[in-house]
Amino acid sequence: MGNKPGIDRVVAAFVLLSLPLLAAEGRIALVTRETSMGKWLEGLVPGSQVVSPDNRHVAYRVVRDGKALIAVDGKPGKQLDGTLEGGPVFSADARAVACIVKRGDQRVVIVDGAERKEYEGMQKDALIPGPDGKAAFRVGHRDDQAGQGSWWVERAGGEEKTAASRTQPVTGPDGKPRFKTEQRNGKWVVLLDGKAGKEYDGLYHPICGSDFVFSPDGKRFAHSAWRGEEVTHGKWVVVVDGVEGKEYDTARDVVFSPDSKHVAYQAIRNHKCLVVVDGIEGKEYDSFFRCHGALTFDGPTSLHFLAWRDREVFLVEVGITT
Repeated sequence: MGNKPGIDRVVAAFVLLSLPLLAAEGRIALVTRETSMGKWLEGLVPGSQVVSPDNRHVAYRVVRDGKALIAVDGKPGKQLDGTLEGGPVFSADARAVACIVKRGDQRVVIVDGAERKEYEGMQKDALIPGPDGKAAFRVGHRDDQAGQGSWWVERAGGEEKTAASRTQPVTGPDGKPRFKTEQRNGKWVVLLDGKAGKEYDGLYHPICGSDFVFSPDGKRFAHSAWRGEEVTHGKWVVVVDGVEGKEYDTARDVVFSPDSKHVAYQAIRNHKCLVVVDGIEGKEYDSFFRCHGALTFDGPTSLHFLAWRDREVFLVEVGITT
């Protein structure tokens, strides 16, 4: 596949858009650049789309004439010999894509279109990325938390046994819990360093969960919340340093810039998706690909994400200017 999935693709369109999105007080403007990743291929299996960990590539299943294949960045791979059961899955470094194909009673791991080997007892949904920065995939028994009876599949075909990594709880940058949520008379509040904020009807989304985020320097804090009779019909806001932002049908995926000066999040309004940076709205799209982790800051004043509009996928890069 090369060093990056789809890096050799022909870019279908490249649009540079200077958006006249100035805050009322003239704080910032957003400059948006869209790079087309092509339109969805015919035969796309709905719901099979996955995004690479670096939020720069998208892979999905395609079925044509009864045969399955994996497409990456709009570029189709070769047809697979067997029944596609697991994947696509990106490696942690986004340099490889793998899937699981069943042939008879055996399942085979395919990495970048090349067969690795058959694994005895491998489950169809037991293919996950390897450790961060390593182009590898774990296969075996999904409920095996210690890594016993599982394998790491390297891009070069080697194997090594290892233990599964575990996530850490959300805390402040110093590792100590600084906030908690509390219900008071049927309303929810967030207490930061012991001080209660405003009351809300809810802080959690039944599908996307919640957002409680500290800035990298630990001096700022943001969270999402909603008001209304029901979460699906309420209005969402993102609260940054105790100040509410604009109301949206949904607001989520809050992230601070590396220098802690800017905050961005996803919002949905009238079934259209957009990114909001410091209260300034970006362009609208039909959909993003993730509830959380869809926005990646590349530096203090730039971020990127993947989105699609009218069946066309875009890598969207946003610059923040003052």
